[in-house]
Amino acid sequence: MANYSLVRVFVEKLYTEVREAKLLLLDILHNMMEYTDLRKDVLDTPAMKYFTEYLHSSDEEICAGAARCIGDLAVETQGKTQADGSGTVEVLTDHILGTEKERRPSMAPIVYALMTILIDVEARYRVLKRKSGLLERVVRLAYHPCLEVAVNCIKIATILAESPEGRRFYLENLPKVEALQDLPEPGLRRSAEILASVINWKP
Repeated sequence: MANYSLVRVFVEKLYTEVREAKLLLLDILHNMMEYTDLRKDVLDTPAMKYFTEYLHSSDEEICAGAARCIGDLAVETQGKTQADGSGTVEVLTDHILGTEKERRPSMAPIVYALMTILIDVEARYRVLKRKSGLLERVVRLAYHPCLEVAVNCIKIATILAESPEGRRFYLENLPKVEALQDLPEPGLRRSAEILASVINWKP
């Protein structure tokens, strides 16, 4: 109970307009959410709403901190559900579809957060219905200079390829997908091979 009260205090203070306080609170909550019980306590607050609002910040550190926290919450099924129902998925996807954040520090946690959420089948189908451009975009981002961004984009493509629409798109663009297996980084090649196997799978 004491821990929950403390979590709620930190979440409520996210309303602050002071930049340094925002960054500190995001860091504290991120560290707290390493623990399952505290992560679940955060899920029982309006934290997802505040984190999503922070994604609109022009401050890269605040945006990155919010995305990290969303990724923490999305580890839990309840977190995926909250993200899918609160507009979080759309905001994350719009950041990935746009080019303004492509080379900025917030890109890695944004991609990770979306990847974690899309493990949920319903979220996956809804994002494809509303943001079909994501299918092509994540393949392009597999060439991103940040390894974390690149590998997680291939993982997103693999998740999306498990849906009929995603698989159909990648089969129609198979040369681009297969080209990923020639990437120089071994980890990327392994991820690309898994993607290709999902696309080419036959019952």
